Amino acid sequence: MNVFILNHYERLSPRVALEARSLKKMGNSITVINWQRNPDRNIAPDPELHSYQVKWITLKAAKGSANIVATFPKLYKEIWGLLKEEIPDIIHCTHFFLLPIAILVAKKKKCKVVYDAYERYAIDLADYYFPFLKTWIAKLIEALENLLVRRVDGVLTISSAGEVLERRYRKLCRNVEVIYNVPSLKSFARTSKKEELEKKYRGRYVLSYVGGLVKEKGLFLLIDVLDAIKLKYPEVQLLLIGEFDSLQERDEFFGHIKNRALEKHVEVLPWLPYDDMLDYLEISHIGLAPHQKQARFKLVGKGTGRKFFTFMQAGIPVISTNFGEIAKVVEEEKCGLLVDTTSVHELVEAVTFLLGNMDDAKKMGENGKAAILGKYNWEREEEKLFQVYGRLNEDSHSSKYITDYQLSVVSEIDDLETISIIIPCRNEEKYISKCLDSIIANNYPKDKLEILVVDGMSDDGTRDIVNGYTARYPFIKLLDNPRKVTPVAMNTGIMHANGALVIMINAHAVIDESFLINTVRCSQRTQADAVGGMLNTINEGNGLITQAIPMAADSIFGTGGRRYRSKTEGGFVSDTLPYSAYRREVFSNIGLIDEELIRDQDEEFNYRLIKNGGKIYYSPKIKSYLHLRPSLAKLWRQHFQYGYFKVSVAQKVGAVLTWRQLIPSIFVASLIITGALSLFANLFWWLFLLIASTYVVTNLVFSLSIAMKRGMKYFLALPMVYVILHVSYGIGFLKGILDFVLLKQHFKKSIEDVPLTR
Repeated sequence: MNVFILNHYERLSPRVALEARSLKKMGNSITVINWQRNPDRNIAPDPELHSYQVKWITLKAAKGSANIVATFPKLYKEIWGLLKEEIPDIIHCTHFFLLPIAILVAKKKKCKVVYDAYERYAIDLADYYFPFLKTWIAKLIEALENLLVRRVDGVLTISSAGEVLERRYRKLCRNVEVIYNVPSLKSFARTSKKEELEKKYRGRYVLSYVGGLVKEKGLFLLIDVLDAIKLKYPEVQLLLIGEFDSLQERDEFFGHIKNRALEKHVEVLPWLPYDDMLDYLEISHIGLAPHQKQARFKLVGKGTGRKFFTFMQAGIPVISTNFGEIAKVVEEEKCGLLVDTTSVHELVEAVTFLLGNMDDAKKMGENGKAAILGKYNWEREEEKLFQVYGRLNEDSHSSKYITDYQLSVVSEIDDLETISIIIPCRNEEKYISKCLDSIIANNYPKDKLEILVVDGMSDDGTRDIVNGYTARYPFIKLLDNPRKVTPVAMNTGIMHANGALVIMINAHAVIDESFLINTVRCSQRTQADAVGGMLNTINEGNGLITQAIPMAADSIFGTGGRRYRSKTEGGFVSDTLPYSAYRREVFSNIGLIDEELIRDQDEEFNYRLIKNGGKIYYSPKIKSYLHLRPSLAKLWRQHFQYGYFKVSVAQKVGAVLTWRQLIPSIFVASLIITGALSLFANLFWWLFLLIASTYVVTNLVFSLSIAMKRGMKYFLALPMVYVILHVSYGIGFLKGILDFVLLKQHFKKSIEDVPLTR
């Protein structure tokens, strides 16, 4: 379909640029009509436009409120001339003053109009062009806008305080969506450029500001702030990225800089493409957004402050205003400080605090980045764009478009969610292909699938195997984990994941061919924060011990009756499930994986999730399989680590998570205590025999029950496997109590002692 974007400026705004990308991704032909309103001004070219057909209108914008309005007839004539021979299906209008011509063209061409209302035009225009009559002019513009919006087919609006814009537009048009002005996860800083900039700004404290260089956004106030900060931090640097509205304002600003002798502390960069800007922000220490108390900022909502989201994506703390809702996201996500931005004193105090408390500043930056990854990103917002386009009436040129859209896009984008699968691994050449093949074999749209293999610098053939897959499958990526431990691998994957659902899978595991579709359906149906399913084990080899290990591990006597091994009915649980699918926002709400927990980090994470009101749902339709360690020695080592690190988890959360965790350690401790005390009293000898004989009888009963079903030969091996499972876990738990609780050691093992995957 032919989508014509009527743009009111020489460049696409960040939001419109993302909308254009998404519309093109849907298979549309995109044509941008740009108004070059300042032919004499040197405007940096916009690389976004290279992807589309662009038609230019060169018409100098007259200065002054009355003159700018007088320019519109000429502008409309130019637009009509460009569209006269075209056959648009949809006109995507990016500004209020372009609506009249958009509606006229649509009526003539029998096409549709989508109004992209990403400003509060009535107030902004009245305040900017008619400051002396702004109250009456604002009412007039709003009345005119209402009249025009009744004639459009869809509205994309911004987040506003009290949802006033959304409610107003919904009275005028049935097809309305609020779209947050957030960045895309596909934007990122470049490592090489970042290293270059780190060298350039080494030893300096960089305070960054991005956007329009205008007074109402606190630009001139920053001069006073900088002047005060440099007394304590003489190496402070103010970095401004953007453009001045006028040469007069630019000269005035640099005049103030010169009068304060701050020239070496201020650097002004022109407008930069988004990824280039991120290069600079990621080496910055603080992001500044000192909006002033003007009506346009008081009335917008938290989803409109693009500066905040940009700083958050760069992982730096934000300092911004404490009025209205515009910076509410900063407060909610704990990613910065909100102050009275009209007060130089409060701004100085905030900057001084963050520069003096780098750990706090780093944590705020991490919180912000996690929030971008979890919920404030274009990959989530674009679905609203698709919904507006998908609801356009079918009685026009767009009817075929709607039919195709509903069949191909709604079913895949609105119905099936994007999935990111994270696979931590190290030296897994024996298993990694089986794991990847099982995921690829799932009947799930590959354009909605992302596989991130996070490798702990394997020195066997693992990396070569994975690189072979990445060459064949563009949705598979290999990431490095130099620290070589599982929780770091998990967090690395989470920080790079783009999916609405995030799943972490063991490299030893394979998933059922319907695992992904059943996971998504369960998540959508239950609206749970996490969903997981049944885990079965796989025999490795034909040896008696090898085959007996999964039999014992799957039984109630072996695992304590975990739902994911023994239950066939679904439901909400308070337990940890294998390879759960988490909604992306979970990580921004409760944080990332605890990297101090080498093992059992998933139990601590799920405890945190439930404690914060999260819901976990078990579905037996979600099936996966795990290759267990094929020898008793490896099984002992694995379950010793499970028990050992359970103590660390209990310390973290302040409680033992489930009763079954205590049984092996109580059993082993009772044998040790009664055995030792039997040297002094016969009573303890009889207690020792009672405990040991009870265990032996129970072990033999369960072993016999399995052997009668699976083959009597396994009766020779199962009792031994059960002993390894229980005793190794119990000894590990007791050793954990000794190290973590009694000796208060901070455990750090070598990678050889604690391999990345099990």
